[in-house]
Amino acid sequence: MLLGYSRSVCNSRGANPCVAANSICNALSPTSYNCTCDSSFLYDKFTKTCYSDPCFDPSVCGGPTKAVTCNTFNATAYTCTCKAGFYFDSAAKTCKADTVPPVLNVPTGIVVEATASTGADVFYTATAYDLVSGEVATECDPPPGSRFGLTGTGAGTMVICKATDGAGNAVTRSFRVRVGELHGLPTK
Repeated sequence: MLLGYSRSVCNSRGANPCVAANSICNALSPTSYNCTCDSSFLYDKFTKTCYSDPCFDPSVCGGPTKAVTCNTFNATAYTCTCKAGFYFDSAAKTCKADTVPPVLNVPTGIVVEATASTGADVFYTATAYDLVSGEVATECDPPPGSRFGLTGTGAGTMVICKATDGAGNAVTRSFRVRVGELHGLPTK
């Protein structure tokens, strides 16, 4: 029951005001009705047509399984979705396990001057994206905005970042933050 009208109810002369083949006029009151379609069809309120639900055909998403859900948008647009940790292989028409970790982007290295005798607060960005899960949260230690101590010309402080997708596939990357002395700032 997708489209409601306030005209003469279902046309007393027997003509179907819903226009589309396979459509059904449902009287809601003496002056209003809505249009639906036979059970195996869907009504498109914009084109005022009944169309076969592509998800009604079990071969569209590979057959009825607990892993696949078919969602209809219109006569030709639908999506086949799988439970978390799986992706839909449209060629094979089946859900397959996600075994690929996300891509984790971290800085190659950061060099900053100290802003105080104790070092500097260093802000950076680490992002991760997975082909199945989409954008994935990252965790870094030390986190962005942390105070990094003076390292001078040494190797710096190692930052380790990790991202895990919805299937549990994890990736870890690291980079170093080096904090040099600010000229004229006492180090002790």
